[in-house]
Amino acid sequence: MKHVSAITILVLHFIIFASVNQFLNPHPDMLDHWVWSRYLSLSYYEHPPMIAWLIRLVTMVLGNSETVLEVCSQLFTLSIIGLIYLGTSKFFNQNVAMVTLLILCSMPYFTLGSIFLHITQPFLFFWILSLFFLIRFYQQSKIKWLIFIGLSAGLGALSKYIMLLFYVGFFIHLLIYTKTR
Repeated sequence: MKHVSAITILVLHFIIFASVNQFLNPHPDMLDHWVWSRYLSLSYYEHPPMIAWLIRLVTMVLGNSETVLEVCSQLFTLSIIGLIYLGTSKFFNQNVAMVTLLILCSMPYFTLGSIFLHITQPFLFFWILSLFFLIRFYQQSKIKWLIFIGLSAGLGALSKYIMLLFYVGFFIHLLIYTKTR
């Protein structure tokens, strides 16, 4: 029951920005990626394929409409905020998590940036997930966490090429901290 207020905030966030979105034209990038989803590839001119794959999956399951993509965008944004909230709650405390949640729900990226599906949403989700798996690896030192890190960081790299910096940072960390190796 300790997460009821957070869930309430997230539901309100969804209702407000899903409603606002109904009065706006679709973003050109989302429309561009929607076209990509009709012609799947392993890479596109300027982006990895994850956004096209995601849009194809969503439109196959829920229907091929702008509203479906807008709702999916809202749900992706809420999953990012929710993941950060849960991690903050676990690694710090409930008060810090609520403050973090309120800050994130008021940031332009998570408010107006949530009204269209774009490549940064899956990238952020997988980057945060990779960081949490890394923390779990340090807490438990089990090989399964390295596998989860590889999977989530790999999916992140399929979302946005800059995810490769996660690998670089992890490699440098292993070079510096020999005890971790």
